[in-house]
Amino acid sequence: MRYKSVLWVAMTWVQFSPLALGAPEVNRQSLGTVQAAVDYCAQVKPGDAARYQEQAQLLISGIDKDELAQLREADDYKAAYASVVASLGTVDAKEAALACDRFLTGDSGDRAD
Repeated sequence: MRYKSVLWVAMTWVQFSPLALGAPEVNRQSLGTVQAAVDYCAQVKPGDAARYQEQAQLLISGIDKDELAQLREADDYKAAYASVVASLGTVDAKEAALACDRFLTGDSGDRAD
């Protein structure tokens, strides 16, 4: 399912992003994708909202506020964010909660039981 892929990509990017590895430049589309997934999961699982926001902070640590504002104003950031929101907006609530739990744990959910 597409939403699982979106959340998995977002979670993986958080863990292995150029920012997390100390690279000087951020990909605006990836940032939009991850921020949308984090915001979505914070809404789906409000009790874990702080944990999702911690993941988002991994991405933006080291970026000054003005630069972050410019990144978020970019058309490719906005397009990626909107695309993820539209995709995740159609997900069943129970499946969404499961996918968001996996976002935090790093479990792709793709293994056979």
